[in-house]
Amino acid sequence: MLAFVHIPKTAGETIIGILRRNFSFRHLDSRLIEDNKPITAAQVKRALAIYPRIESIAGHAVCAYSDLSSEFPRIRFYTFLREPNGRFASNFLFSNSVRILHRGWRPETNKELEDTFPVFLESKRDVCCRVLALGGESAAAIGALETQFGFVGLVEHFDESLALFRNWMGRPNFDLRYQRKNASKGRSRTKPKSMAVHLDRLDKWTREFMVRPNIVEMIAEANQADIVLYEYARDKIFERMRNDYSAGSGPFNFEDETMAQDAILGRIYRNLVGRPFVRLVVQ
Repeated sequence: MLAFVHIPKTAGETIIGILRRNFSFRHLDSRLIEDNKPITAAQVKRALAIYPRIESIAGHAVCAYSDLSSEFPRIRFYTFLREPNGRFASNFLFSNSVRILHRGWRPETNKELEDTFPVFLESKRDVCCRVLALGGESAAAIGALETQFGFVGLVEHFDESLALFRNWMGRPNFDLRYQRKNASKGRSRTKPKSMAVHLDRLDKWTREFMVRPNIVEMIAEANQADIVLYEYARDKIFERMRNDYSAGSGPFNFEDETMAQDAILGRIYRNLVGRPFVRLVVQ
């Protein structure tokens, strides 16, 4: 079983789209079970009643430090990392877009946007390390990558990472084509004007605010452990991936805007069977 540990804002939705299309109803999204805490081996075993041929699981609730390995000893964990400052800015933009789209927030001034920053900064310190290892320290997260994860990709080398990932899996026919899923791109164009104005303000303000030198310094200070983790993964682990699972010299380009994000059979099964029943079975 392949297990994708999805760190927020690391191209996870794009990766999950690739997994859904390739594995169809043999892929299980953790959000069907639980997306706020680590899913357990018992939950996955019960989900087998609905998904009896699971080969792939993915989501924010998939964690290598849970007990999944005890019941599924052949499970293979993998993840993708992203440069911490860029990941944080994207996370801030996404989270506040959700507040506007779904929670009725209507920021009228830049001051309202700026007031959200300190609280968000404090709550999102070293997210990557906290997802990868209990305690959230860089040493523990690096140790987890070295001992529990078989593959680590980088968003900054996304297409090459996909090529290496396919070789690591040992599935030469695995279809890596993808349609990029960008939660902020074009969002305001499809929404009512009352929302679009606030989304546009948020997008413009975030892009200007996050590059101010003092803000960059504050984000870096809050993400010191993530920076140490990322630099280690980039300089050591990813280079090892290149050596061990060489995909050639490239260029690598799997983006295809015409590519479906999901297999038709998998979507039908998930919507008609998975969503209505899997949570009832596993809880």
